[in-house]
Amino acid sequence: MVGEDLGKLKLRSRYNVSVFLIKKTSEHGESDFITPNVSYVFCKGDNILVSGTEKDIEAMKKNV
Repeated sequence: MVGEDLGKLKLRSRYNVSVFLIKKTSEHGESDFITPNVSYVFCKGDNILVSGTEKDIEAMKKNV
């Protein structure tokens, strides 16, 4: 997902999974929490909070 924007990934329509929050950690160890919009571009090290069934989340993890 690194380098891809949330809108182009279409996680909700493809996997029925919604991204609610992204935790970004700086090289200094400071964390920022972001509520993403469709133009958010994923970066290496991003941690995401998603909502969906366990089956749908597992399908997303295997395919993205």
